[in-house]
Amino acid sequence: MKRFLLSALFFSVTFLFETSFISSLPDPFALIPFVFGVSIYLIQYQGVSDGVIWLIMQGLLIDVFH
Repeated sequence: MKRFLLSALFFSVTFLFETSFISSLPDPFALIPFVFGVSIYLIQYQGVSDGVIWLIMQGLLIDVFH
């Protein structure tokens, strides 16, 4: 349960960071896929399967908010 809560909190922080801060930067920097990069890092180098859930949740949340 603790791992799930920490993963959900970290996902929320990175998703909010990407949608609020990074998207407000000038054009070449606003296109950085921050959550995508972090989730691929978690899958490839850390072996954490939460990265797959992050990718799915990011897609769903972007559809909801846009």
